[in-house]
Amino acid sequence: MIRLDRDNPVATLLFNRQTQLQPFALSDPLLSVRFNPGVLHGLFGLCPAECLSDEIELTDVLQGDVRSQFSSLLEQLVEMDCAERMFRLEQWFTTYLGQKTPYRRRLVHLPQMLSASHGHLTDVAGDLGMSTRTLERHCIREIGMAPSVLLECLRMRRARQLLATTELPLAELALVCGYYDQAHFNRAFSDFVGETPGTYRRRKLSHFYKA
Repeated sequence: MIRLDRDNPVATLLFNRQTQLQPFALSDPLLSVRFNPGVLHGLFGLCPAECLSDEIELTDVLQGDVRSQFSSLLEQLVEMDCAERMFRLEQWFTTYLGQKTPYRRRLVHLPQMLSASHGHLTDVAGDLGMSTRTLERHCIREIGMAPSVLLECLRMRRARQLLATTELPLAELALVCGYYDQAHFNRAFSDFVGETPGTYRRRKLSHFYKA
């Protein structure tokens, strides 16, 4: 979360649990950047499990010239329009991530790799040059959850997107999202989201639903 106060722009790392509980004044100029799983450790070497309850100022975890470069960028963002702000931030973070060592960057693409391999951890671990046990250990430390849990989150994100934006039959949607059949998908979705796929779709597609 970046507060674009003209006199003192500040970038703060917040976690979902904090953003759900913390109100933000509508009068404050804010800019929000959402990181994918693994990027937190890839960029800053931070373990998610150790940061859940803390509010971390981003300049505190940057070192040397990078800290001053980012502070300068924050000051420049104040004078930009929204589109340019997002472009410059994405450019800066992409460049910074590219400067990290392969070890630091290796799990950044794990979500895409898990999805592409349909959850076959042996294949993913081999591509990353480690055993499945090592992959699980690093995934928990660097991303904050086991690979199986991460894969389920990715499948649910895909399922919710398709339910809300398409009329794809549930049986076909289940297969697209990596489930054996519709019954398996229905149970997993209900456990994860708290309502059935059909109920979720009707609510999302309703003209009365505006969230």
